[in-house]
Amino acid sequence: AKADREASYYVKLGCHPHIVHTYGMVKNDYNSLMLVQEYANEGNLGQLLKEYEFRPSQPVLLEIFLQIIDAMMYLANYGIVHGDLACRNILVFRFNDADPQENFVKLTDFGLTRASTLYSVVSSTTSTKFVVVPLRYAAPEILQSAGLSNYSEKSDVYSMGILMWEACSQGQLPYASIENDDEVRQHKLNGEILSQPDNCNEGLWNIIVRCWHLQSKARPTFKMLKQSLLELQIQLTARYTLRIL
Repeated sequence: AKADREASYYVKLGCHPHIVHTYGMVKNDYNSLMLVQEYANEGNLGQLLKEYEFRPSQPVLLEIFLQIIDAMMYLANYGIVHGDLACRNILVFRFNDADPQENFVKLTDFGLTRASTLYSVVSSTTSTKFVVVPLRYAAPEILQSAGLSNYSEKSDVYSMGILMWEACSQGQLPYASIENDDEVRQHKLNGEILSQPDNCNEGLWNIIVRCWHLQSKARPTFKMLKQSLLELQIQLTARYTLRIL
């Protein structure tokens, strides 16, 4: 029933321009639920960046981030937490290294159960169940206790900061130099942050760092994040226009 409910969310929320469209759901012979979704011909953002097929300029990155944040604001309005914001969960329908307007992305994979090598098992203090979380992208409060009460818009904002870092780092895995999960967890709980990528100016970096505040209440909302990025976009556009002139 839970899977049915989550799948129906996809169908309802797919009307947003930056959330993947779900046509419906089918059950296979093993009674597993499968979603029928639109096909993203360019694949996911993480893959495109890693394979160096896509080398976005700073204005292009800002446009992509704003599209993702629009989708996240929409989810937040419905009280839905994504829980796994990362470049691999951003589907790309159009991309262009230089022209921001020629980029179009959609958000996918929220709320459904996942398992992959990028995830780590965290025991929950509120129950005997084990919850699988994307350790390198998750907010510190999730790593302390994976109880549902710790998931919020602000934990998604933290992950959005990691996603922005990842995109500016050409798809590099966060904390790639640290193999041990416990070490990564400790770094995060100590408030130690990732270093500034080359393709990330000071203005964008300051916005990203605000997303990583140890105290969730001190992080911006997605609405505030959008405002900050729009202001930065206006500044950047003015600079690029001046260069052309």
